[in-house]
Amino acid sequence: MDGLLWVNPAKARPILPSGEIFIDEILSDNKKLNADSIALKKLPPQTQEVLIELGFSSWCNKENIYIDYQLNDTLNWKPVNTGNDAVIRLGNLSPGNYVLRIRKLNGFGINNYTYKIIRFAISTPWHKQWWFYVLCMLALLGITLLILNIRTRQYKISQRRLERQVAEKTKELQEQNEILEKNDTIKTRLISIISHDIVTPLKFVTVAGKNLIEKRTLMPEELQMETIQEMTNTSQELQLLSTNILNWIKYQNENRRLAKETFNLHELVNQVMGVLNSLAKQKKLTLQNRVNSNMEIYQFFEPLKILVYNLLTNAINFSENSAVVIAATQKDEHVIISVSDEGVGMTPEQIKNIMADQFIISSANVDNRKGNGLGYLIIKDLVKIMGATLSIESEKGKGTKISVALPAVKINTAPSL
Repeated sequence: MDGLLWVNPAKARPILPSGEIFIDEILSDNKKLNADSIALKKLPPQTQEVLIELGFSSWCNKENIYIDYQLNDTLNWKPVNTGNDAVIRLGNLSPGNYVLRIRKLNGFGINNYTYKIIRFAISTPWHKQWWFYVLCMLALLGITLLILNIRTRQYKISQRRLERQVAEKTKELQEQNEILEKNDTIKTRLISIISHDIVTPLKFVTVAGKNLIEKRTLMPEELQMETIQEMTNTSQELQLLSTNILNWIKYQNENRRLAKETFNLHELVNQVMGVLNSLAKQKKLTLQNRVNSNMEIYQFFEPLKILVYNLLTNAINFSENSAVVIAATQKDEHVIISVSDEGVGMTPEQIKNIMADQFIISSANVDNRKGNGLGYLIIKDLVKIMGATLSIESEKGKGTKISVALPAVKINTAPSL
């Protein structure tokens, strides 16, 4: 070194690193910010790192500069490397408010520092906001209520389905029980009819036939003929009764398929009368068909034929030496078929019993005249099948008139030529 340096030690003064702390630059994820920027007070939630670059005078010796920093009042101060780059790096920051304190040692002495405070904040992401938690709780509550509602509805639907199944099963059991009760009633009625109205006549035929064989030579010819006639009448009555029993059993089956058809009512009555003429002659009865010869109706043919058969049979059984008349009149879309006789008639109590649902009658109930009540049972069953109505007019000792109002949509009553 050329020249002369003159120093007065008494007057030499140390140069100390005192003074203000300078901030050269603040970076938030490489984005520059001012220390007093509003953006610094609300950094985005995804902020990864905040850098604070410190500045110094060009003439100072950086080795004599001691700077520390403290974040959010932590007890420990961390030193800043003031070598090449005096940078404070803050990473892994959670959302919240931060206070960065920076201090610089001014020289000699205890607590001889200069301080700088920088405040910044990292915004809380939307999924960590209080309102988001409230929404989540409300959503969870809503989902829970929805699930409960769905489960409740499913339970109610299942309950209703179960109730329907129980109701269907109960209905099936009731129907089966009704069928069993009906079958039991049929069996009871058949036993009653067979024991009283079939076995007794058969015993008579057996005894009468045995007497004819064993005591024929001892019996007058007139008594023999009378016995044979009684046996014939009894056999014929048994035949009619058996036919009626078969007809009655046939229509006890509710699943029996029937089809309506158009037919001539006058001809149907003639067919039935042809079967019963011999029985009527034995009782000195005349059968009169007063149905219009051109009357055509739309109904169940076979059930109506059996119905007319039983109406006429009942009239014949309880009449003699008179006439049995069958007639038919039209009223709107109905045909009223009536059978009148001049027989023994009935009391109001007997009519009430006949119209009862559980009507059973034996031969001793009508002035000791032969009868089993099966005819009226068949009549009432067939009336139900055809959707008709039954009415009885009778006076004791003067005869009976039985009327059946029959729905018949197609009616032709053109006068006879």
